[in-house]
Amino acid sequence: MYSLSSDNNVYVPSCNWRRLQKSLHILGEIRKKTKKRIIKTDLNKFNSIPRNNNEIKCPFSISKQVFCKQINESKKNTELSKKDSNYQQKTRKGKYIALDCEMVQVGPSNKKDRVLARISIVNYYGNVIFDTFVKPKERVIDYKTHINGITQADLKNAPSFEEVQSKVADLLKNRILVGHSLKNDLDVLLLSHPKKDIRDTSKFKTFKAYSKGKSPALKKLAKEILNMTIQNDVHSSIEDARAAMLLYRRYKHEMDHA
Repeated sequence: MYSLSSDNNVYVPSCNWRRLQKSLHILGEIRKKTKKRIIKTDLNKFNSIPRNNNEIKCPFSISKQVFCKQINESKKNTELSKKDSNYQQKTRKGKYIALDCEMVQVGPSNKKDRVLARISIVNYYGNVIFDTFVKPKERVIDYKTHINGITQADLKNAPSFEEVQSKVADLLKNRILVGHSLKNDLDVLLLSHPKKDIRDTSKFKTFKAYSKGKSPALKKLAKEILNMTIQNDVHSSIEDARAAMLLYRRYKHEMDHA
């Protein structure tokens, strides 16, 4: 199909091959084969070219040290996020709350009328979600400071009973109420709560075994069951509420099905 030309020592197509090209509509000259030209780049010259200081650098071109630092920071952020989540869970109100009240004596000296002077409410984890003194309407005969630590100064600028009662009523809604001798606390608050949602540690049968079948003192239960000392000097409504919640948590399944 090709013949050698003696003039320029190149191969030229034969007549038959030219006819075949025309029949297939292939026109134009046949390209001579040429060697590929390899361009060598001088890296030194390339690096010497001045660059624009404002050019955009690739964000992925970072050193190993920077990369490791970013990974460590990412891990720390994840750990902090988990801690924040746990903190939020433990500080929110939740389904279970425990309360305890401290009272002062009012009215004639020959009667033992008591009114609310302080109330503390903690959540399932013992974190305080509400704690306030309450200003009595009646004249206080005995602050019972030796028992509850409350003084006249504590109640002077305290919120009114109605204000506190309203806030407590809102907190009690649709929640399990835990406490010790809760009837006394609810009576002084002038509030009620569904019986099915009350967990009273003074009435739990298992706890009565520590006081020969009678209603046990919270201080005794805390010492015997929790190995915890409370009411050492004066009563603290926060401390008592926490102790009641810990007792409930220890026997939660039994108390829920009692």
